[in-house]
Amino acid sequence: AGGRLREALDGAQALLKRARAAGEQAYPGADYDLAMAHLNLARVLKTAGGSEQALPLLDEARQRFEAMAKARANKAAEGMASACITEQANCLLFLGRLDESAVPVTAHLHLRLRDCVMAGRHGDFVRFLWFSGCMHFAALLAGPYFAVYLLRDLQFTYFEYSAWAATAIIGGFVALNGWGRIGDRYGNKKLLWATGFGIPILPALYLFTDQIWWLMVINCLGGVVWSGFNLGLQNTVYDLVPSEERAGAVAVSNGVNATSAFLGTMAGGWLSTVLAPEIVVGGFEVHFVSNLLVIFLVSALLRLTVAIMF
Repeated sequence: AGGRLREALDGAQALLKRARAAGEQAYPGADYDLAMAHLNLARVLKTAGGSEQALPLLDEARQRFEAMAKARANKAAEGMASACITEQANCLLFLGRLDESAVPVTAHLHLRLRDCVMAGRHGDFVRFLWFSGCMHFAALLAGPYFAVYLLRDLQFTYFEYSAWAATAIIGGFVALNGWGRIGDRYGNKKLLWATGFGIPILPALYLFTDQIWWLMVINCLGGVVWSGFNLGLQNTVYDLVPSEERAGAVAVSNGVNATSAFLGTMAGGWLSTVLAPEIVVGGFEVHFVSNLLVIFLVSALLRLTVAIMF
């Protein structure tokens, strides 16, 4: 075992030497390989009882991965940065110095909504919260009432409704991996832009058909679009705030989204009691089978407004 460990140590040292000699611009992905070479040597050193020597290598690897994650929205690099933090904690634990960790994971998680909106702090994150909150309000204005429309107004059976609901799950599952690759390549901002302009189309499509097969196609498309949008929202939080404040930022973001969803649902319920199942503009009249279709149209217009404004 000792001989194999010696071979592993020599191999890791040689790999790091070659990576340093080549440089981080030698070829596409060379910077990632260089960071991995630091991490691999640190892991071998830790296994061999050299936790003290492993710490500076882990720190350099972490900084390189974090720089890549920030520059290119590289989720793989972000995951490896987290792995470096874990390895650092393990080394410090072995040395009896866990409290000296240079990258506290659970400290400074006191980010509050008040901190975001005062003194211009986290300006980009505040704009993101406005966008996410407004989109959730606009979406939930109609979201809870699709089931009512299908079951009450179109007289779907429970089997037909279940099949309709399943299409969104299937669509989201199939598309999620592709959205992840798009986000890694083009960035989460473009991912949100693309899906954000797709979301307003979804409720408007319900105005043009009541056939179950077309409605299943529309809902499947909704699953595809929403899976990309939700992935973009989650990853954008990680992009906009420092790593030590991410837990607090996620909590604030979830709180804003939940509040907006509640307000949108309540507003949609109120509209369902006051709107007529028709649109009358001058001499132009359109009559619907349900006033819920009018709410779907209002939701679509609000979603489009949010997408354009932000």
